[in-house]
Amino acid sequence: IQKKPIIALSGSGGTADKIKNTFLDDTKRIKILSASSPKEAVELALKKIEENQR
Repeated sequence: IQKKPIIALSGSGGTADKIKNTFLDDTKRIKILSASSPKEAVELALKKIEENQR
């Protein structure tokens, strides 16, 4: 799970808006990223995956 980006779609309401830009757990190793549109979420996910492969 550490190399899989987690992205909350901001503005969609509910849990996504509550957890955006926070951490998955208390270890603070996995950040929940935020995107304002589905397109931005996909672009961000692909960017993070590419970064993790280096």
